[in-house]
Amino acid sequence: MSAVAVARVAPKPKERHVEALDGVRGIAILLVLAIHSELSHFLPTDSAQLRQLAKLMYSGWTGVDLFFVLSGFLITGILLDTKHSPNRARSFYMRRVLRIFPLYYLGIALAAIIFVALHSLMNQAHATWTPYGWISFLLYWPNWWIAQRPLDHSPFMGHFWSLGVEEQFYLAWPWIVWKLDRKSLKLVCGVLIVGAFLLRLAMLSYLADQSSRLVLMNTFTRMDTLIVGAFCAIAVREPKLLKRVLWISPFAIVACIVGMYWIDERIGEVYSRARYTQLYGYSLLAFGYGACVLWAFVGNGSGKPLDRVLRMAWLRWIGKYSYGIYVYHAIVFMFVGIWFAGRPWYGNWLLHSIALCGFAWLLSFGVAWISYEAIEKRFLRLKSRFRASGA
Repeated sequence: MSAVAVARVAPKPKERHVEALDGVRGIAILLVLAIHSELSHFLPTDSAQLRQLAKLMYSGWTGVDLFFVLSGFLITGILLDTKHSPNRARSFYMRRVLRIFPLYYLGIALAAIIFVALHSLMNQAHATWTPYGWISFLLYWPNWWIAQRPLDHSPFMGHFWSLGVEEQFYLAWPWIVWKLDRKSLKLVCGVLIVGAFLLRLAMLSYLADQSSRLVLMNTFTRMDTLIVGAFCAIAVREPKLLKRVLWISPFAIVACIVGMYWIDERIGEVYSRARYTQLYGYSLLAFGYGACVLWAFVGNGSGKPLDRVLRMAWLRWIGKYSYGIYVYHAIVFMFVGIWFAGRPWYGNWLLHSIALCGFAWLLSFGVAWISYEAIEKRFLRLKSRFRASGA
């Protein structure tokens, strides 16, 4: 479909719910589940084929980048549409609080209870958590604390770093959008995208080996992914710009695929996510996933193959509960790992491991569904009290 034809079937920018984007959320959370299943060793790697499968599952780390792009797109869209509302700040922040805080702090409470209850089962590294570490989670800067710790210092809560990045983005970005006109905002987007790349270059050059996790979890080195999504939100509100961006988007996707393949296979950073991944890979993923989110939005309801895939009921269902799945799945995976650790493998070991992986995923879905229906929905109903007037 041509750029002009796609733009004609695109939903109006102010449309609050786009089904295809639920499908994008579903894909993002499935990617996250894939890498954490691989890291949890749910699937053995006793053959070349299974090792290739493990590599494929490990690539699910890019799911966080897809979430970042989608968040930048949706949040900036809301900010642009409510820019002239007199109660824009109150509306935006209260609605964000009602959507994010209840589940986030419930997740922290559960983690704290589990940490105390299972303290004796955890190794000494886990026991070195400090009060500052817990405070960092409570105040939404876990990314800054986790980045300074070895990987095994953050059991079942390490993935919260990305929630910290997003929340810090929510605090600062609205005021920039509200303050600037469209032309200035597009310029700022370009500056921030380039600035994030240059900051990564500086950190990787001068901090050497110590920079890896600092770059991965630093809000300023990862902001380009969020800002690409923000730029796409501007584009769908400017027909001429949208036409240009849609024309460029296939090249962005091809560059992302080819570039990441080269970095992973030719340079050999499949598991290390080292210099080339962090310097160039994050930029490639930002633009590649930005193009994908844009295609999903403008093609919603078109009936084209991509649209039909993204609007499949089961994928949209997973997308609907993706936040809860993201918060709870690490705890679920930990308990599944503890329960099945050391147990004998009956019958076909491959089928056994696939069943184990499937059980962990389904259990994560179930816990997220129960949480949404029993707890989150009550808070989400309150969002109607904080609608932006005149939007």
